[in-house]
Amino acid sequence: MPRPDPARLARNARQVFEANGETATLRAYVRGTTGAGKCGVQTTQNYIALTVTGLFAFKPAMEQLREGGQTIVNRLFVTTETAPGARDELDWRGTAYRIDGQPIPVIIGGRLQWRSPLALAAPTA
Repeated sequence: MPRPDPARLARNARQVFEANGETATLRAYVRGTTGAGKCGVQTTQNYIALTVTGLFAFKPAMEQLREGGQTIVNRLFVTTETAPGARDELDWRGTAYRIDGQPIPVIIGGRLQWRSPLALAAPTA
């Protein structure tokens, strides 16, 4: 049995992202600052904006435990080349999502990728 060619696998993985991926803006959490409200300084979350390419996929009819019990929800997942942080947000097609769980390592085309569940982000305005 022939050995796999790492360069070929890397090209295949890159082709998957170029042909099927969509760009989105990743708002990577940097730090938070706090202060006293009476002085006009409030708690602020600081982010840096990065453009990333990801593979977006819906996983329908997934059970999730919520306050009222088990519910059936559709889940949106994104696969990226780097693992997003727990406080990161993603702007995709004009909608803001937050990372809703730990990234799951997956192998696509012989390369390590990260699959992360997304949830709608709370409005900040």
